[in-house]
Amino acid sequence: MNTRAQANIGNLTNLWRLMGAEQRTLGTGTTLHVSKAWPHRRWLDWDKALTEADVPSLRAALRDDRPVVMPVWPGAHPELLRGLGGAGLEPGFTQLGMYRPRTLALGDKRSGEVGSELGRLALIDVETESSIHAWTRTASLSFGYAIDVPVIAGIVGSPGVQLLIATLGDEPVGTSMLFEDTHAVGVHMVGVLPTHRRRGLAREIMFETLRRARDAAAANVVLQASQLGEPLYRSLGFEAQFVLTNYMTPRADARASASASASA
Repeated sequence: MNTRAQANIGNLTNLWRLMGAEQRTLGTGTTLHVSKAWPHRRWLDWDKALTEADVPSLRAALRDDRPVVMPVWPGAHPELLRGLGGAGLEPGFTQLGMYRPRTLALGDKRSGEVGSELGRLALIDVETESSIHAWTRTASLSFGYAIDVPVIAGIVGSPGVQLLIATLGDEPVGTSMLFEDTHAVGVHMVGVLPTHRRRGLAREIMFETLRRARDAAAANVVLQASQLGEPLYRSLGFEAQFVLTNYMTPRADARASASASASA
């Protein structure tokens, strides 16, 4: 795995840590990271190999009453896949890791969408309790699952975090998030309300979010794209890096756990 791909995965998992995660030690000392609440992720560090001796403790750690979603990076070891299968996890959804140089020109935000609201949309920083609730409510409706307000409130004001709510007039219509760590600036939670899709708003939100990312120090902007969002991101200069496969328990709803883009 090249360093840009490592930076992409690192940005994602560092954000999950910031949102609240605990560590569990497997059989030979390998660390399993476990989200305390939403986004319900469990993951191993990308550079750590799972051994045969770790498989029983991994299976035990994945069996509880909470939803389980475990991302598998490219080049996963057979022991990990055996452990996931033994715990009852199945391949759920995939995401495409992508990147673009931070200083790459953005070009024209206009793309000819019918009914575009270009020029009217504003991207506002989330800083107050009321805006935290508005962001969480808008993101939950955009993605079709409940996001925990305490998780979002806990990261507001953290170094490297920008939560942004998109409005038309005084009406919230979409969300995005920037998270900058040492090696990359990540774009996360780009969503548009179902009632406002197919009006060019997702492109507008991405365009303005990328404008803000230009002030970051990291060399590259990274994200993890759903199949729905991939064409938009490619049109904005993002290139594919890797496929991320998310394994899930049958009781875990993919809509309730995916952090892919709800854009259109």
